[in-house]
Amino acid sequence: MFKRLTKFLEKHHILNENQFGFRGSCSTIQAMLLIADKIQRAIENKKISCGIFLDLSKAFDTVDHTILIKKLEYYCVRGTACDWFRSYLHDIKVFVTIGNSSFKERAVTCGVPQGSVLGPLLFLLYIKNFQSSIFCLRSSSLC
Repeated sequence: MFKRLTKFLEKHHILNENQFGFRGSCSTIQAMLLIADKIQRAIENKKISCGIFLDLSKAFDTVDHTILIKKLEYYCVRGTACDWFRSYLHDIKVFVTIGNSSFKERAVTCGVPQGSVLGPLLFLLYIKNFQSSIFCLRSSSLC
């Protein structure tokens, strides 16, 4: 499913071209070169440049399954394929034991499976619109 989804996303140019993490044939060096180039151009054009670097704590755990499924549908992952992703994310439960104390089993409604091949790709779809949200803030009266 990872290969199929990746091929679909690349064919339709769905992932952000400036997203370098968790993508094959992309590297942090490419990201750094892009940033350096943008800063250099700003300096040459006597403009101010600013960089915001975020490290989202436990980012993969914040992926809301309902929102992720809606995003998959929005990007035309529908029918049997979407049903497969629903099934993949559905009915995940956690059970915690600390020492002699046990806690009730709970359903997980957020997060992509850690260590899975699909986890990072699903996370990228989940945050796809993040960059455009920042651009909206930049052009608002807040700046």
